[in-house]
Amino acid sequence: MLTEHLRAVSRPMVAEIVAHPFWAGLRDGSLPATALAHFVTQDTAHLLPALGRAFARCAASADVNAHTKRLSECAYATLESAPRLWAAFDALAGNFDTGPLDHEVPANPTTLAYCSFLNAAAATSFTAGIGAVLPMMWFHMDVCEDLARRYVPGSRYVAWIDVYNPGERAWPAVREFLRMVDEIDTQASEADRDQLVRSFSAAARYEWAFADGASA
Repeated sequence: MLTEHLRAVSRPMVAEIVAHPFWAGLRDGSLPATALAHFVTQDTAHLLPALGRAFARCAASADVNAHTKRLSECAYATLESAPRLWAAFDALAGNFDTGPLDHEVPANPTTLAYCSFLNAAAATSFTAGIGAVLPMMWFHMDVCEDLARRYVPGSRYVAWIDVYNPGERAWPAVREFLRMVDEIDTQASEADRDQLVRSFSAAARYEWAFADGASA
């Protein structure tokens, strides 16, 4: 299956992502609070809305009703998560001495590049869009599982990790999405499949770069 192949080829990148100093610092509490605030601002003000719009474009391009429904649900959940995470961070900001987030902050260069890539891929073709949105959805769960497993008890970001991690309740939706990707693969031409894989590979690299750039 295509998702098994993508999982195999992306495993080294996922390992690099979870080992990034940003996530390591979040786990043990050593991350500067300003870096976390900057990351959350870039994520909630820019990247999550761009991902939600990419899901919506893919939904509009799908020619199977069940796929349109699934992608529309992903678009709604992603767009809903941005203000929810924003509000949750602001509620905890006093613990981090950062103050409320400033959502007038523009996208930094890496965030802008990732958002532009998502938009362009979803506008290029259905399969290019699917490949582009998959890593953020899939790798997010890997990161959250790693945070939940390896966080340092009592560190100052435990409350944020609890908010950020959707837990087991999110995995059924991810698995349904992966099943959809494999269904799409069975109907795709070789050219469309290649486009999906190329978009996936590019988005996987952006996932590492986003943690690196948004937390700078």
